Amino acid sequence: MVTSRGSDDEIGDTSGAIFKVADGCLWVCAIDNHWNHDLQRRTSAGELIYRSKHKGFDGEARNAAEELGRQLGEVVARYREINSRQVRPLRELDAICAVPYFGNKDLSVPHVLAAHLASALQVEDLSRQIRKTRFTSPSKNTQAFSIDSTQFEADPEVSGRRIALVDDVVRNGSTLASLASALRRDGASSAAVGLCATRAVASSSRDDEY
Repeated sequence: MVTSRGSDDEIGDTSGAIFKVADGCLWVCAIDNHWNHDLQRRTSAGELIYRSKHKGFDGEARNAAEELGRQLGEVVARYREINSRQVRPLRELDAICAVPYFGNKDLSVPHVLAAHLASALQVEDLSRQIRKTRFTSPSKNTQAFSIDSTQFEADPEVSGRRIALVDDVVRNGSTLASLASALRRDGASSAAVGLCATRAVASSSRDDEY
């Protein structure tokens, strides 16, 4: 694990990485970076992400995703107890929402993570009420930060809810910010925090593995 990068002393020694996107309207908490530059190898969370995405669907990928979800649930539950303005939305949320995919997938890692987080935080999982409306190029292929809420739409169940967004890997936060914008447009009371397993580092040559 790495040390949290934030402005509040309360989170200074908490495992994970915390950063702000979209002019401060969305906090993103990642439990780890995906690559350890000192050791030149994946972190433990990064290894689980790699296995969940690249080991086929014979059970190993599912097991890796489930273990990652369990770990993320434990870390986020600890975050929730910290008295910090950065993680205050975690104490107020009442729903979880995974970043949706376009088309069919045998295994959606964000949906597995969302199920574990909903259980750990005892909130509702609204992932099935959110849809991606069109294909977009993976955010890892661009360094630009842009918000495009038109790529998502939500059912009426999100109305009035305080929702945490869930993804597996985050680079610059533009996908999460786009989903947050779409949820607020469609009636959510707030979508102010994103919960991710790992943070990809733009300067890393290993990002293409994700």
